Amino acid sequence: MSSKVEGRTVAEDSLQAAVAGGEPSSGSPRQRLLKALLSRPLAWRVEVPACAALLAGVAFLVYRPHVGQGGFYSDDWANASDYRYEGWRMAVNLWHHVLPGRPGLAALLPLPYALFGHNAQAHLAMAVCLGALTSLCFYVFLRALTLEPIHAASIAILALIFPWSEAARLWPTASLNNLAVCAYLLGTVVALHGLQFRGKRAVLTHGAALALYLFSLVTYEVAGCAIALSVVVYRVRTSLRHAATRWAADLVLVVAVLSISAAYTSNVRHVGSLSQRIHDIPAFSRQGLSIFASSFLPRALDSATSERVALVVLGAMIAYAVVVARDPTRESLRRWLRVLAIAALGVAAAACTSSQASHSRPLATRPSSWRSSWSPRSEE
Repeated sequence: MSSKVEGRTVAEDSLQAAVAGGEPSSGSPRQRLLKALLSRPLAWRVEVPACAALLAGVAFLVYRPHVGQGGFYSDDWANASDYRYEGWRMAVNLWHHVLPGRPGLAALLPLPYALFGHNAQAHLAMAVCLGALTSLCFYVFLRALTLEPIHAASIAILALIFPWSEAARLWPTASLNNLAVCAYLLGTVVALHGLQFRGKRAVLTHGAALALYLFSLVTYEVAGCAIALSVVVYRVRTSLRHAATRWAADLVLVVAVLSISAAYTSNVRHVGSLSQRIHDIPAFSRQGLSIFASSFLPRALDSATSERVALVVLGAMIAYAVVVARDPTRESLRRWLRVLAIAALGVAAAACTSSQASHSRPLATRPSSWRSSWSPRSEE
């Protein structure tokens, strides 16, 4: 079988052979399954529930031991103490004092303790559910960018179980930051959907996207640079001229919200200046490449030399793919190289946003009501 048939890759042809088991009739169940796995349009009513069930099953199998045997860690105890002794309003005020630039997160932090009390297993289950929800939103985001269901689902599962994401999966306090990522992903999906409209409906649709972007930024600013680069994603669906008008609104929102956030945050801790951020770029680049290379290595072989070798091999593979993709019959390969480029840009954008924590000094002294040593057994 040829390596390229109507834009499909060898892997997709192999999948067709495996599912079809020969040359089935065009209307057979196996052929319909193959067509669904490689389809481009997003079938909301079928795909989203199916992917949600798949991700829930994977999350249960992978994280069940930790949910059953884990417990609170670090800030979990402080949050439990704040809510138990001060109540909702005071707990929100306390966290707003520490996180003045993230009012959304300050309001969310006491919520799990209002719902689950000090039941650690419930909090850990919530963390895993939020991780699965983030992967589901990621699936919808990838499908909105026209990735086929089988590819989007595979990437979403990898995002859910990737070992370096454990803080957002196994730590209840950190898991709330997933809501910022979900809001960004859904906001982008809404914005992409709105590109087909004109007039009042286009304004309302992109307004909904901006509202989701706003919630993301005031909860955790990790998506700031990604939103600022949204024109790259919009360009997948429409012309640059049409995308630019929506992008301009995104830029105004990002600049305004992050500027206000930085101003308030500077009252409680140092916020790096633009020159400091630029000065950090070489160090962040080196560290980012080191982490990227480490993700391809087993722990026993993870060393500076191994990382360099991994980067050289990966660079050679990508360079070879770029050369091969010049063949006009390799449209599928060129498409995956574009996906790789957009993904790399997104990772770099997230790293740039997170660099605002550099040059930081300790947080301002928290009010005396901080009771991080409280535990459920303290009153027994």
